[in-house]
Amino acid sequence: MEIETIEESKISEILSRTKILFVTATDTETECLHRNISPLPSHDKIIRCYSGNNTYYIGLLGVFGIVHVQCSMGTIGESASTTTTQDAI
Repeated sequence: MEIETIEESKISEILSRTKILFVTATDTETECLHRNISPLPSHDKIIRCYSGNNTYYIGLLGVFGIVHVQCSMGTIGESASTTTTQDAI
């Protein structure tokens, strides 16, 4: 999977075309998802964007624009699912 990094300030237009958020908690889940993501039609590579403590990946899963972020295991803590999902939304 080829990746291009885009600055957070330039990502709002791209995000307006994505409606699905995937949150994974393990490397195995992330690797499986990333094997199936393709670039958005207007890009040659999967988009990566850093925001706060999170790294987001943006691309297509089938015909759907998606955003992916990985959290740590559990629901409470700095990078746990609750905090990561709330930040992503």
